[in-house]
Amino acid sequence: MLVIRLLMFCIISFFLVRKDIKEMILPDIYLIILFSCLLIFDIMFNREYIVFGGIGFLTAGVFFLTVYYMSGKKMGFGDVKYAAVLGYFLGIPAWVFAIILACIIAIIFFCFGIKIFNWNKTKKIPFGPFLAGGSIIVSLWSVL
Repeated sequence: MLVIRLLMFCIISFFLVRKDIKEMILPDIYLIILFSCLLIFDIMFNREYIVFGGIGFLTAGVFFLTVYYMSGKKMGFGDVKYAAVLGYFLGIPAWVFAIILACIIAIIFFCFGIKIFNWNKTKKIPFGPFLAGGSIIVSLWSVL
């Protein structure tokens, strides 16, 4: 059943990531669909996870909301909402590992972009793909 949950997450996150890469936005409708699908799946097949996921949702959401305001709103608010959904998807402490992994991957990607493509150090990059990638890696790690 966890593989079906992961597959559902991957499919919906694909559309989120695609939109974030093209337009630097994580639309609320995709986030609502993702969270609703995860919640409905858990109500039907995985009820004991709902509280665990809820704690992940709150902790990830509050953490990213704090980062959002402390950074002077340099990170998009869609990333805050997506992180909260990822907190629900992975639970605590797995979402912490996913965020750390996403940050490491983003830093490596950005450093290569500066060296290879001569990006300006102020270039904005979408963080949604890295959040999704880190979450999928951590989720696969726990499933396998």
